[in-house]
Amino acid sequence: MLTLLIALASAFLTQAIGIHAIFGGFPIGLICPHEGGFAIKMTETIEDLFAAPFLPLTNSGLLDNRTVWGYVIGIIAIAFTAKVIGGAVASRFCGMLWRESVTIGVFPFLGGEDYRALQFVLQLA
Repeated sequence: MLTLLIALASAFLTQAIGIHAIFGGFPIGLICPHEGGFAIKMTETIEDLFAAPFLPLTNSGLLDNRTVWGYVIGIIAIAFTAKVIGGAVASRFCGMLWRESVTIGVFPFLGGEDYRALQFVLQLA
């Protein structure tokens, strides 16, 4: 638990100095001991911590029929489409070509961290 708190503190400090928080956790992950099963135990603890809020959805019977799954998939599809179209149209209004605009619309779905790293590098230039 101490390692998780140190990683969160490191992320906070990197955000405070103007570098994205994701870069703060990397050094802690590198210095975290991997022998003796410590890293595996840490990963299992974090998985349990983040899986707990979503467990009631799957085990309580809320997602047990096709109609509800249809709604879930429909909402995700609408959100995806709206995000891509919104980004593409906004980029097009800013004067970009359609190809570039669609790229801007799809780009946030590529993981996000690549985008943040690109922003960081562009700030340095």
